[in-house]
Amino acid sequence: MQGYTNRGPYRVVTRKKAIALLGLVISVGALGVWLGLLWVETYSNQMSELIDNSPEQARIKLISDFRLIAMATGALTCALAFFLFRYGLKSLRTQSMPPRNSWVIEGQRIRTGPEAVLFAKLLLVASAIVLVLGIVAAAILWHAPGALLGPG
Repeated sequence: MQGYTNRGPYRVVTRKKAIALLGLVISVGALGVWLGLLWVETYSNQMSELIDNSPEQARIKLISDFRLIAMATGALTCALAFFLFRYGLKSLRTQSMPPRNSWVIEGQRIRTGPEAVLFAKLLLVASAIVLVLGIVAAAILWHAPGALLGPG
């Protein structure tokens, strides 16, 4: 495949390919934000209409939607924490940051030995923090509608 070479224990991608990939990721992210804002506007209009017509139905829908968002938040942050944990653990085992067999950009600095172990341990701590914050965020989103709207 053109654009990357297999150099030693790492897969090296050229800077041009990395910049193109980064541009693609940023473009897709911007499109996602724009579509998300459009969805929020539509959702807001629908909820306003539902509140005017049936407040109890709107309350039920809002609680249900917040719980769905809470589950998605929890699942995504737990997946991110798991990825960071696996990456840090692999780096700790190989004593190399990034770990062997990872994609690197040509010219990227590769740390080995004690310096890599330190970065790997920091990554493991970061994964634990992300996991805790994800669970807390999901719990807050799960209970937020009840706290804001009051009982029954």
